[in-house]
Amino acid sequence: MTCNRLHPDRGAGRPMARRGPLVLRAGLALAALACAATASAATFTVTSISALQTRINAAVAGDIIILQNGVYTTSAAITVTRQGTSGARITIMAQTPGGVEIRGSHGFSVNSPARFITIDGFRFTHTSGRNSIANGATNVRFTRNTFQCTGGGAYLVVAGHDAEIDRNEFRNKSTVGNMIDVRGTGSQIAQRVWIHHNYFHDFTSPGENGAETIRFGLSGLSLSDGFGIIEHNLFIRCNGENELISIKNSRNTIRYNTILDSPGTQLTLRHGNDNLVYGNYLKNTDGIRIFGDRHQVFSNYLEDNTIGINIGNGDGEVADGDPLTAHDRPDDCVISFNTLVNNDRHYVMSGRTNGLGATDTAFSNNVIQGGGVIADINGPNSGASWSGNMTWSTGGAGDMPGGGHTNQNPLLARDANGVFHLQAGSPAIDSGSGSFSAVTFDMDGQPRTGARDKGADEVSSAPVTAKLLSPADFQSGGPSCVTAANSFQNAGFSSQTGNFTAEFDVTPAASPINMYVGLSSGSQSAHTGFAANARFNPTGQIDARDGGAYVADNVIPYSGGVTYHFRLVVDVPSRSYSIFVTPQGGSELTVGTSFAFRTEQSGVTSLNSRGVWAGDGSATVCGFAID
Repeated sequence: MTCNRLHPDRGAGRPMARRGPLVLRAGLALAALACAATASAATFTVTSISALQTRINAAVAGDIIILQNGVYTTSAAITVTRQGTSGARITIMAQTPGGVEIRGSHGFSVNSPARFITIDGFRFTHTSGRNSIANGATNVRFTRNTFQCTGGGAYLVVAGHDAEIDRNEFRNKSTVGNMIDVRGTGSQIAQRVWIHHNYFHDFTSPGENGAETIRFGLSGLSLSDGFGIIEHNLFIRCNGENELISIKNSRNTIRYNTILDSPGTQLTLRHGNDNLVYGNYLKNTDGIRIFGDRHQVFSNYLEDNTIGINIGNGDGEVADGDPLTAHDRPDDCVISFNTLVNNDRHYVMSGRTNGLGATDTAFSNNVIQGGGVIADINGPNSGASWSGNMTWSTGGAGDMPGGGHTNQNPLLARDANGVFHLQAGSPAIDSGSGSFSAVTFDMDGQPRTGARDKGADEVSSAPVTAKLLSPADFQSGGPSCVTAANSFQNAGFSSQTGNFTAEFDVTPAASPINMYVGLSSGSQSAHTGFAANARFNPTGQIDARDGGAYVADNVIPYSGGVTYHFRLVVDVPSRSYSIFVTPQGGSELTVGTSFAFRTEQSGVTSLNSRGVWAGDGSATVCGFAID
């Protein structure tokens, strides 16, 4: 039997049928028992670094090792070489997220042949350069940690394949070294690295190179394919150096990130080819800079930057044998369907002595409004094509040829988050020209089907899955927690009117208790105000509200001191939701699918608040996030 953990972001299998027959329930119970018995897995609580290391050295697949809350000082690396499985990871975690601080000289070194390891919920304040996923260590996850290390060096080094770095806070750095440094071995970058839903902030410049917030590769790795994904991350005041995100390898996707208030910095394609950059939001930065070949840059939103998009002026041609360290001449890059608003200069090629410029660049179907000159090209630009761009109230066309744009009001208006979207009647709607097969999503994560709208926004009724992020989306930046008590504790989040996913972790202090986490429209002081909620019920089981009653599709018992990860997939227009839970170290289970909002909330049209309540006992709720 395989007991797979279904990842909440990469999707799960087909949902279980709601309220299936008794024989199905019995089969599921037997399967759960079989999974629980895998490899004699157990949960251990330790109270010292030496005990932690001893327990890690003996870990087997499915083990959960909990370090009791407190402050610990290391004098050597906490090494991990043990192996979990896809369905039974080895989890090393703080008792509660953020409750364990690691000081001293070292953090975690996850080394070959380690696999399927999770490091969860620590605060790292030790010497920099001492958290790493080494080459040969695979399927390693760092989640819900806070990094604020001291001295020079990277906060986290990744060299192993299939790493996942999610829901962490990286903060307050002022020294050389990256917040995340992705490497590889030989000439091959670490592959399938997934960096998502992290909050990076306050990286002040040390005054020299080597201080990228994320450095994803090196020149010697640039021709290897990474297949990495950097998505749904927030960067604020990350001014370590000009290359805030520096991509130095090939075939990666950088999407739906927000970069704010980081003047002079860029999302840079520095080395490598064939990268996708789409759906990103950049404000008060130096924009997107491009070197290398065949990149696709589309559906990005760029407002109030010194430069919107900078097409590089190459000083070498790697394909012809120039060094990998060169600023590789951009060839065959496509810059399309972006929205550029009030940038000092919208599209730039900087000057370079004996520069090679760029070749065969397409600049098409972009919407450009306000700000300075549209195009300022200071180098060779042979074979460039300009088509279908819509411009309005700019500082002039500059070097953009007259046939490459039309001067029309795109009818942009700000939404509740201050982002310009197309309004009804806009001439940009359905007017995109050309095939542009790579352009499949807009800045809101909505699919582009049929005739495309010019610019980054596609007018659509499809669910919004991406947006301009703010610290509020990260619960003030870290794996913040609240303890449920016999009163309602509410916290707001950005208003949701379509489909969205809410995720959070709950650690009950004991079993049974009586508590729940609910979603509502506005803060609440009564149970009837919550539309969707997960409950730890007084009989020791997990259930959820379905219309007029608490029910569950499966019997899911809970235990004190164990963390449960909840995923609520909410459909506000239909007033329904599906709810799933992953017990610590286990597989995702279905609490219910297509449950109706609480009867008293059957007419609600938006949700914007999270509430926590406990009548008997207590529980800690951490890491609430909206996707």
